Amino acid sequence: MHFAINQKIFLLVFLFIFLGCKSKYEDCTEDDYKACNTYRPVTGEVRIQVTINNENPEVTILAFEGDFEDGNLVWEKVVRQPRYTVIMSTDKKYSFTTTYKKDIKSIVAVDGGKLKVSSYTMCEYTCYETNLLEIDLVLK
Repeated sequence: MHFAINQKIFLLVFLFIFLGCKSKYEDCTEDDYKACNTYRPVTGEVRIQVTINNENPEVTILAFEGDFEDGNLVWEKVVRQPRYTVIMSTDKKYSFTTTYKKDIKSIVAVDGGKLKVSSYTMCEYTCYETNLLEIDLVLK
């Protein structure tokens, strides 16, 4: 009798686990595959926000690979709009800086992050997606 109760408990646990592990793409229709990128992305999108005002009608954004203190400058760009989007290599950490004038002071804004590639399984495929890296260099 004790053995039968253990079997029933095992069976119930197994059923809960098995039924809880369904894919959200059970039917694997063609529509499911439209969102699946089966190639690992080598680039991703970086959106940078800056402050553009009367005192700072344009700013220079500096992009560094790794920490900006390491000095590995990748590019620099003068922008005149509050939003700037750029495509950069994935699986790397980046730092961004810009310098603002405020009264007679110079203020440096710094932000950074990593463009990461993640994967998930859909039906029989491995799908990849890249995070959107949002950089906030807005003058506070």
